[in-house]
This record gives sequence, C-alpha cells and structure tokens, in this order.
Amino acid sequence: MSAGFVVGNVWAWALQALAVIAAAALAERLFRNAAPRARLLYWQAVLALCLLLPFLPGKPEVADGVDVSITFATIRSASAQTPDWPIRWETGLLIALGIGVLLRLIWLFAGVARLRTLVRESQPLDPVPVAIGTMRSRLGIQAAIYLCPGVSGPLTFGLRRPVILLPPRILELPPAAQAAVCCHELLHIRRADWLWTLAEEFLRTVLWFHPAIWWALAQIQLTREQTVDREVVSLTQAREQYLQSLFAIAAAGTQLDVAPAPLFLRKRHLAQRVVSILKEGQMSKARFVLAMAAGCGLVLGIGGVAVTMVPLKAAPAPQSGENITVVSGGSGLAHRDGIEYPREALTRRVEGPVTLELSVNEKGSVTDARVLSGPEELRSAALQAVLRWHYSSEIALPAKIQVTMDFRLPNTLPPPPPTSLPRAHKELGILKRIDIEGISPAASENLRRRLPVREGEMITSETSGRILEAIRETDEHLKAAFSVGDGVALRVYLPGDNERTQQIRVGGNMQAQKLIHQPRPVYPPLAKQARMQGVVRLQTLVGKDGAVKNISVESGEPLLVEAAVEAVKQWVYETTLLNGEPVEVATLVDVNFTLSR
Repeated sequence: MSAGFVVGNVWAWALQALAVIAAAALAERLFRNAAPRARLLYWQAVLALCLLLPFLPGKPEVADGVDVSITFATIRSASAQTPDWPIRWETGLLIALGIGVLLRLIWLFAGVARLRTLVRESQPLDPVPVAIGTMRSRLGIQAAIYLCPGVSGPLTFGLRRPVILLPPRILELPPAAQAAVCCHELLHIRRADWLWTLAEEFLRTVLWFHPAIWWALAQIQLTREQTVDREVVSLTQAREQYLQSLFAIAAAGTQLDVAPAPLFLRKRHLAQRVVSILKEGQMSKARFVLAMAAGCGLVLGIGGVAVTMVPLKAAPAPQSGENITVVSGGSGLAHRDGIEYPREALTRRVEGPVTLELSVNEKGSVTDARVLSGPEELRSAALQAVLRWHYSSEIALPAKIQVTMDFRLPNTLPPPPPTSLPRAHKELGILKRIDIEGISPAASENLRRRLPVREGEMITSETSGRILEAIRETDEHLKAAFSVGDGVALRVYLPGDNERTQQIRVGGNMQAQKLIHQPRPVYPPLAKQARMQGVVRLQTLVGKDGAVKNISVESGEPLLVEAAVEAVKQWVYETTLLNGEPVEVATLVDVNFTLSR
C-alpha cells in the first residue's frame, strides 16, 4: 500500500468528517435541543459516524463501468536527467503525522503519570466533612477522597479504585456547596466517565491533525458536564450553592490541563454551563423527537453527499510483486518502486532469481542496466523496475552494482484469461513494405524468412504480436516499429549512435504537457465482456510536425492493443525544438484500461 494511497484517503476522510461535523453544528443551531443528555448522545453519535465513514456503503465506482486512464512513463536520457528526491512528499507527510501521534502519546502518558504524582502529594480527607460523607452514603459510591494542593479544581479518575482529588479551598465553601461538588464527582464515577475521557484523549491523539474532531470532542466534554450539572441540581436541590462553587473555583484560576480526567471546570465552558443550569424549561416530547429526527436527517444527508463527492479509494488488491524480494544490491537504496510480477510468467508458473548489473551515476540515478542471468519471462519486469531506482550517497558513486531479485509465485494465482470467447483480430492494414536496417544481409534474409507475414498480406492484431515475437527470438537487440497510414510499414532496426543523434528522448510526463489533440481510447466490447483490463505500453516516435509517426507495442493484452494504438496514432503534440530546430521525440506511453468492480 503506497504512501500516496494512504495520504489521499486520509485527506478524503478529513473532508468527509469536516462536512459531517459542520452539518451537526448547523443542525444543533437550527433545531436547538435543550436537553444536555440528548445533546451528549447526539455528539457522540456524530463522532461515531465520522469514525465509520470509511466503512459506509455507497462509494461511487467508475462512471459508466469503464475508466480508460492514460499515464506516461518516463524515459531517462543521459543528456537531461532530473534529480530524484530521497523521500517523496507523501512519505514525508506520513512521517510528520506519525511524529505528531508520538508526541501526543507522550503527552497522554505524562498526564497519567501526573495523576499518580498528585495522589502521592495528597493527603486523605480526614475527618470527612458531614456534607460530603452524607452525599457519599446517599449515592452509595465508595471512593478515596484526598486533599491535593496541586489541583485547582476537583478531579476524578480510576475505575476499580476511583479517586477524588479536592483542592484545600473546598473546605471553605458552605456545606451545601461541598455536597454539590462531591455529588458532581461521585456521579462521574457512577457514569464511568474516566473511561470515556481516556478514549476521547486517545482519539484526539490519533487524529491530532483534524481541528473539527477537536471541536467535536470539546462539545462532548461540555455536554457531559452539563448533563452531570443537571443531575446534581436535581439530586441536591441546591442550585445557588452549586453555582457558588463553580464561581469560587473559577475565581481561583485553573492550571494547565495535563491530566486525562474529567475536570470539574474548564473556564471556557463556564458561561455555557451556568446558562444550562439556570434553564428551567423542558422541551415537549414531540418537539424533542422532531428536533432529533431533523438534526440526524440533516447530518446523514450531508454525510452521504460528502462520501459521494469525496470518496475514499478502495484498498488495492495484493500485488503479485509482494512475492519479489531483493536478495542483493539493495543496500544504499534511497527509494524504489514496486516490482510487478509479469502476467505471462504467472500464467506459465515461472519463478526464480534474476541478476542484473546496474550503472549508477554520481547523483544516484540508474542510467543503465543489463540482465546477467534469469528466466526470460522475468527479465523485462526486473529491468523496468531497476531503471526507476535511486541510490543514496551512503555508497561510493558513480558505481557498478550487481542486483539479484528473487521472484516467487504467490499462493493465489490470477485466473487465466477466458478461453470461451474468440480472440478479436482487428485488421490494421495491408503490409506495404518491410525495412530491415543495421544487420548483415544474411541476418536480414534469415529474419525475413522467420517473419509470419509478407508484403501485400493483411496485418491484424494477432499477426503483429507474432511479428514482434519472431523478431525477439531472432535477435533480442532488434527493435521494431509499425508505421500506420496508407497501409502498414514495418521497420526493423538496430538502435545505434546515428539514431540517437537524430532523435531525443523525453520523459512521458513532460511530453504529455505538449499534447494538443488527444482522442481517448475506446474500450473494446469483447475485452469488456471478458472482463479484461491492464496496461498497454507503447513506444512512440513523434515527428517534427508533432504527429505520431511510429508506434511499437512493448507489452499489453492483444484484445486491448489495437484500441490503444488506434487512439495514440491520432495524437498530435506541439513541435519540440532543440537549439531552435524541430526534432523527433521518442517517448513511452502507458494506456491503462480499467473496469469498475
């Protein structure tokens, strides 16, 4: 699973959660539910919905069931190389998020340790004031009560052996106020609020980067305290004395909130808690049900829109490349992309080690690679992978490095392509001529005899694949290019210095910016019916006028090749200039055919 995939999904979820929390705040303001207990449940449900967003159904699939995306592969050239960063920005962002979580965890553990320190610095409340003892007996909750000079307000924590820490000034309050404060803390114990507080602090730690989550957690803490306030007033019938205790603790000042425990008072909540305590009116049952239903409906509606508009990507299926390990030559690697197990090798159940020799320049980029040994079906995948590697300065550069990759078949192989459907043999045109360059006449004649077609015969997608296979079997160094126009011309040649002086190689991403006419490929109906998908890689030569002159197929499913070729040959680029003169450009194009699930 790539860092870009994780970062993209985190960003999408953050936007979804922001929309849900904003809708919840709007619904609360519009429908004004005055019952603190109901508002507490409401905000807890909103937070739970935010956490469940990645698992909700209804994420949109690709429109019309088919997506044909076009990506461009970069070809490195010795004349113009771009430096590779040792760490991509997605990886750096994940590292930053992880550091933030680690710092918050340290803060959380420091708070728990602070609670233990406060207990050691405290003294048992002895004798227990009559008002506090009576309230403890009335509620039937046994808890150790301490006087602690290190706290500015009452503090409660613990589950099996709960502890209440009271500031010494609590003894200066009237007995009724003391009973109300003690009732508040005992109710927190009965409700197991410390466990909820720990869970919320852990959630704040993991999602420290999301301000809307912090705001929602603050709403939960406020409504919890308002709920307990209502219960205290109902049990003690001492509204004024309870308000007096709140004002007295607020006037004394509060210390830094480090301990993960429900605090008796946060100054930013004082005004809202006082207003809630003074409210006498209760909502009617009908209005309450209507307000809750309308609020939940608004939140769910906006949440559904958010999930649809900013969907999370489905987790990628395990790649066959996970069964490929770098046995040697991996030390000093700054980064490397994944290695894809060739489908042909999977079908034929080919596995084993592939050894390559790499040429690495002073910047750490792999400029050249050649295969020393290994199964033929695995060599191309290994070569394509190492050309994207980048080494760090930990090794002496430039250097020659020998790399060995061990390809092992996965436990579950992909299903073979369907055999019940006939293969489509689309006619590309009549073969007008065959040009063979760069080899001896004898070798040229031998190649002509091995080609499955002759001039004047029809070229189809099936015969084009056989032509390329025959050329590779004759000499793996030979290249082939089809010119599609008024008929088909086949050019077989041996790349050399002369060719490189007449053409330049440009990375696909840069060349893509010059596209001025780009017809999209049409998904072949037969391939769609067979549920066939994959990448067609084309080697293209763009002429001086910007038109695509030659296209050679490097890889791809035969059912998809002709659609990719048919589209790419119609592409038109801006003219590329070198020293003020138009030049031909060689580049790679990947056409990705993807079906929706």
